[in-house]
Order: sequence, then C-alpha cells, then structure tokens
Amino acid sequence: MLRFIRGVICLLLLLTCHGLSQGKVPEWYSRLQVLKPLSSTRHDVERVYTDATVDRTIYNTDITVVFYRERNGWFRVSYDTGTCRPGNYRVAKDTLVRMLYIPYRKDRFSDFLFDRKQFTKTFDSHDSSDHYLHKSLGFEVVTINGLVRHVEIFPSKSSPAEECPLEHQAR
Repeated sequence: MLRFIRGVICLLLLLTCHGLSQGKVPEWYSRLQVLKPLSSTRHDVERVYTDATVDRTIYNTDITVVFYRERNGWFRVSYDTGTCRPGNYRVAKDTLVRMLYIPYRKDRFSDFLFDRKQFTKTFDSHDSSDHYLHKSLGFEVVTINGLVRHVEIFPSKSSPAEECPLEHQAR
C-alpha cells in the first residue's frame, strides 16, 4: 500500500511539473521580444544580451553584421551604417535592422502558443523546413519536425523608419 501511495505522489508531481513547463517561453525568446528593428540600437542589443560575446564582425558600406554567442544560442545582427541609399532605411548608425537567432536547445513551435492563423506557412523542400511568416510583426520562425530551428526579426510595416528615397543613390 505504501508503494502505491508513493507511486501516486510521484505521478502527481510529474504531471504538475509537466503542466507548469507547458507554454513557458524560453529565456532567449523573451530577450528577443524586447528588441525592435529600426528603433533598437547596438547598445540595446548588448544591454539585453549582457552575457553575449562578439564572435566576429563584417563591415560593409551599407550594413555592419555582428555575430554573437551566448549561453542559449548564437545570433547574427545587421546594423545600419547610417548611410542613406536605396534599399536602406533612414536611421542612425548602429540601429538594428535584422536579427537571426539560433537557439542551442530546440523548443517545440507549439510550446510558444502562437496563433498560427496569423502566420503564413510555407514549406521549403530543400531542407524540409516549415517557415511561419508574420509580415505585419516583422517576424519569422523556421522549424524542422516541429522544433524551432531559428527565429528572425526584421522591419515590419509599422516600423518607425522610412526607406531612403531614390534620389540619394550613390553615383
């Protein structure tokens, strides 16, 4: 009888712990939600990811790309150089334009409790991945077998900056 009671208690604890873990947003995703393309800066990114280290930096005329590593994954951030050219945005230097985050631990897409109706889903037969795109939020989640492979944030229609006009073309 004592064994039976212990078994029931263990089962109840297991079910309670499992219930508490469902729908819990991973730390890396909570941090990612704080950052907003075309308004967050490099300082904001490095403040949110205080434990991140710069792996390498690539400088370009229009954009600076920085690769970071941190305890939950690695990420690539594109910062604007402040040069207004067609295809760029009218923002200050070191403003976040795009960010790609690849978590080390692959969480299930269903655990994020997204309303899937708000996403456009496409399938990439090249790598058997599903792409969930939310253009109005500037957000894409790529999964393989239901597990999150990476998340990308990018400028949305409601982003606070405007694109550079054509008359500012480099000659």
